[in-house]
Amino acid sequence: MRIPQKEFTDELKRQIEYTETELQLYLEKWLLRYQPAFLQNYMVLDGGVDKEGTDPFQPDYRSSLVISISDENEELIDLQTIPIWTCERYFFGFPVAQNFPLSQGIGELLDESLEDIQVELQEYIENFLES
Repeated sequence: MRIPQKEFTDELKRQIEYTETELQLYLEKWLLRYQPAFLQNYMVLDGGVDKEGTDPFQPDYRSSLVISISDENEELIDLQTIPIWTCERYFFGFPVAQNFPLSQGIGELLDESLEDIQVELQEYIENFLES
């Protein structure tokens, strides 16, 4: 869901941080549950919430849930990335790096519920283990 800069509030910032934290906690539990099955197949399951930047309302900020599957030699087999929040600055519809007059920040927030993400991850892993 796209959110214009005028709607950047403390409540939105808390929602972004809450979503990042909840997904990180879920993923940690999830990794503990599935890691043994991957190790039996000589693979490594890893993941976490990847963040770029420090302030969610600055154009250089991005956060994503990242899950990787590697073989025993640490070569990447598969990578799943789910964007949580991205903030960019636009000038007349074009992304820009600098703060021009009349440019505005626009954020893109994950529009799926935490439960939907959990189901999606569950299906992703189970399908991968079955193949």
